[in-house]
Amino acid sequence: MRSASTISARLSRSSSSVKRHQPQLRTASNSGNTQVGSSGIAIAFAILATVLAFGGTIFLAILMMTSSPQEGQDFFSHTSLGLRQSAALHNQKMTLLQHSESEKLSSSQGVRHDDNTNAHDMRMQLQSDKKEETLLKSSRSTANNDNDHDNDYDNLDISNHRGIIIKTPYGNIKIHFTPEYSGIASIRYLLSTVQSSSCVKQKGCLCERCKFYRAEPNLLLQGVIADTVPRNKELGPCPLSSTEREEYESKRRTCPEHDPNCGCHGPVMTKGMVGWAGGGGGPDFFVNTHEAPVQWWEMQHTVWGEVRDEESFGVVEKIYNLPAHLTSMRMLDEEIEFYLELF
Repeated sequence: MRSASTISARLSRSSSSVKRHQPQLRTASNSGNTQVGSSGIAIAFAILATVLAFGGTIFLAILMMTSSPQEGQDFFSHTSLGLRQSAALHNQKMTLLQHSESEKLSSSQGVRHDDNTNAHDMRMQLQSDKKEETLLKSSRSTANNDNDHDNDYDNLDISNHRGIIIKTPYGNIKIHFTPEYSGIASIRYLLSTVQSSSCVKQKGCLCERCKFYRAEPNLLLQGVIADTVPRNKELGPCPLSSTEREEYESKRRTCPEHDPNCGCHGPVMTKGMVGWAGGGGGPDFFVNTHEAPVQWWEMQHTVWGEVRDEESFGVVEKIYNLPAHLTSMRMLDEEIEFYLELF
């Protein structure tokens, strides 16, 4: 029986013999035959040697199978085993990767499902509380005519409260009062609205019309805070001096149709400021989330509060991502009712 070393030696001698008798390669040109450079010959020999070595390996395997079936079988068995082990390792890695991705997806979907479930439960509870609130208020004799009644909350003490918390199904939005911008009338209106509402322990107070209805991402979240309390009519003071105010009003734009008496009612709004919408005194309000000062709103809004914490901004972002439709504004598909709580 010929051994593998004997066969390999023969192949080596055969390769050397082929190299010694290999004819010189020449290439044609327009001016005649020109000898190929030494580098070309070296490349040709290298290619030939590679082919012979590869062929020799195949030939060796065939001879093994012919002269010694057991050696040939061992050769192919080891090769096949290595390939199978490599494939098995690859499949194992892919399985672990797919399992990991599946767990991440399930976890993410679980979090979204929990958030949606909690929001749905709170919406249902709000609707139930709203029905009870309606029944309670139907038995009251308090009139609700905004135009025919004077404010009945002028004597409320605002010193015991720093702000108001809007409690939505998606989390709480904490607003600090800013009477330095709005004056005290707007703050008293908000206090009176909360105190006139039906309050439930650990939930908050549910007023007659407390809801968000408009969401303009990266700009504003708008809603309304209204109950049986007469509407606030007092606008914020202008922060400009008398001379600055005259100059400002002489250069102001034409007042919009919904606010024919527009003027200077507060500062240029920056991110987090909360004010009455439309240049009026409420009850519609909005939270400004624009990163830069909103110069095009000028100084037309009464600013009664300010959002200062990231958690509250996060809740606003969640509401921005809810389904909405476009009219002249971006309106939420479902209005979001909320509780109120003072702090």
